[in-house]
Amino acid sequence: MALKDSWQSERLQRQQSNLERHHQVQQFLSETFQSRQLMASDVRSTLSLFREELVQQDAERRSEFQAFQGTLQDFHTELQATVSLLRQSFQVDLSDLSANTQAFLAQCQQNRTQTQQALRQDLSTFIEALRSDVQSYLYELETLRLHQASVLRQDLQQGRAALTVDNQAFFAQLAPFRQELRHFHQSLQATVWGQTISDASALESAPKVSPPAILDMPVPLEPIAASTPTAIAANLSAPMTATKAPAKRITFSRNRAAAPAKSVKAFSKTKETTEAANHEKAVYNFLHDSQGARLTQIESSLQINRFQAVDALRSLIKKGLITQRDRVYLIQDLAHG
Repeated sequence: MALKDSWQSERLQRQQSNLERHHQVQQFLSETFQSRQLMASDVRSTLSLFREELVQQDAERRSEFQAFQGTLQDFHTELQATVSLLRQSFQVDLSDLSANTQAFLAQCQQNRTQTQQALRQDLSTFIEALRSDVQSYLYELETLRLHQASVLRQDLQQGRAALTVDNQAFFAQLAPFRQELRHFHQSLQATVWGQTISDASALESAPKVSPPAILDMPVPLEPIAASTPTAIAANLSAPMTATKAPAKRITFSRNRAAAPAKSVKAFSKTKETTEAANHEKAVYNFLHDSQGARLTQIESSLQINRFQAVDALRSLIKKGLITQRDRVYLIQDLAHG
């Protein structure tokens, strides 16, 4: 009985707890349903407001889109008009630029033709002037060569005359020796073979041998083909070998004749060196005083020929005293200044 009672009591407690739990669940469900209803009403009101705002915004966007579309259409129309104007302007500018380019090319062609003609004329003038200068320079060289040949010819003639005088003096010195030799031959013949009066008179009446004379051949006055003084001297001294004097005498004559030729050559070289130094000094002083000059001015002012002026200028340039700029010769100080 006690067990049953306890079970009954526990059963009643369980039922009571189930009822309380059911009551709590029902109360929770009721409260949850109410809160859900309130939340649903709030959501509906919020959703309705959102829809109204969305409709209003859509209407505003549509109006703005229509306004933007109208503005875009206006801009497109204006842009097309602007592009058309720019295209026309570009066409006009392009045609003007093409015309200006053609005119510029034609002007350049004309200027080039005129410049070419002027340059060709200047070049022909320069060539003619250069040819004239070269011809005058060659003529002066030829004149100088002929003058040197004439001077050398005179020196050789003087040397030949001195050689003739030396040979005559030499044979005059040999005359006593030959006379003594003849007497010795006669005495020796008389001692060995004996000599009659007729033989002695024959020896006395024998013709005396005179010393051979050196041929004095004239020197021709044609232009000499040799370009150096040594070659000219060799050509002019060739006839001297035609003499029929003995070998020893020819050797003696050549040795005696070499001294005047060497002295004449040394004198001529010293004289030319002195003249060249004087010309260089005169040209340098003239350039220093005139502060630069051309070749023709130097020739006309100093009264020297083209050959002398060119040699002096070339020597001064090699020494570094003057320089050349645009066919004008200047001293180094003025050129650097």
